[in-house]
Amino acid sequence: MSDAILVTSRFFNMTNMILNFECTESAHGAWGERPASQLQPYQELWWNHHSNGIMTGSEAGVIVTSGDTFLANFSWDVPYLGENTFQAHISGQSNYYAEYWGQQASDVHVVYWLRPKV
Repeated sequence: MSDAILVTSRFFNMTNMILNFECTESAHGAWGERPASQLQPYQELWWNHHSNGIMTGSEAGVIVTSGDTFLANFSWDVPYLGENTFQAHISGQSNYYAEYWGQQASDVHVVYWLRPKV
C-alpha cells in the first residue's frame, strides 16, 4: 500500500559549522527516513516523512543546533485536505537566515537551507 502523502525534504548547510539534527514528534504521519544526526559544513542531506493512516497528513519538523546553541526549527504541515504550510524559524538575533521552498501537492518536495547573513 502506498502512502497518500509523502514529504521529501532536502537540506543545505551553507555555513562553516557542523550542524546537529533532532527530529520533532510527529503530529501526523510517520518518519520514513530520518535525517542524519550531523551535517558537515557546505553539505546537504535528505529525509522523508509520510502519512500513516486513513485521511491523515504529514506534520513534523527538525531542530537544528550547533554545539549547545539552538539555531533553527524547520517544519511542515501537509494535511490530507487543505493547504500545505512550511516554516523555517531562526532563533532570536541570529547571524543566519533559515529559509525554505515548498510545493502545494500531495507528493511534496521541500528544500530548506541555513545560510549566514552577508
